[in-house]
Amino acid sequence: MNYNLTDKQKDLLRWIVDQIRSGRLEEEFHITFTNRGAIVYEWRHEDQPGPEITLPMLEALCAEKCLRCTQQHTQQRIGSRSATVECSLTGIGYQAIDSDFNEPDTTVLRQLTPLSDISLLDERLKERCLPVLATGANDPRNWDTAVRNASVVLEERLRFVGGITDPHIVSKQLANAVFGQTGSKAGSFNVDSEREGYRDLYAGVMGAFRNRFAHRWNDPTPEDGGAIMIFINLLLKMLDDLP
Repeated sequence: MNYNLTDKQKDLLRWIVDQIRSGRLEEEFHITFTNRGAIVYEWRHEDQPGPEITLPMLEALCAEKCLRCTQQHTQQRIGSRSATVECSLTGIGYQAIDSDFNEPDTTVLRQLTPLSDISLLDERLKERCLPVLATGANDPRNWDTAVRNASVVLEERLRFVGGITDPHIVSKQLANAVFGQTGSKAGSFNVDSEREGYRDLYAGVMGAFRNRFAHRWNDPTPEDGGAIMIFINLLLKMLDDLP
């Protein structure tokens, strides 16, 4: 069930359920609205400040069947006006709180869309790629340049981590020089199959991205370009994490 409630209305329902469950409020209670604010009868902690309560907020909770409300009477005197509403919490009200209003946990979206937080990007990627994208992130040509720059950053990092100074060692040869059986980082692995996995992974990326983007125009979509950049960002971190 989707609840058409604002954050304030949800907070009010949370407060009501919490007070009832803690024994400080009955499931059936009265609220009187005066010029000075709302007074909750049957509440056993009147010395503490209560939540913001308005008639429209109660009406919204009733519309979603979280509360049943009946306006008992309205009194008017010179300079003052009061209205009393009889309220009772419903089973749907409890369910709404226990399910957190059926709201999915959206924190995973941050992990699935890391480009939305550029603080997660490698500093070298920020330096080489973001200025290009700042001129137009919807232009595939800019993503072509950004991915090309990112692949160069990866190649440079692989050379640095592996201590490879020969500029003629490139692509698959570079991956072998670092992660081959006698490679410069072979000692970082206790399991030979893991070392081979790193070698195949970086050799494949060099062939699929570095070489392809270095020799011809590709103009990837922003979605594809972003995915490649995030993948390269992960590969950079994996290199930095090697012992």
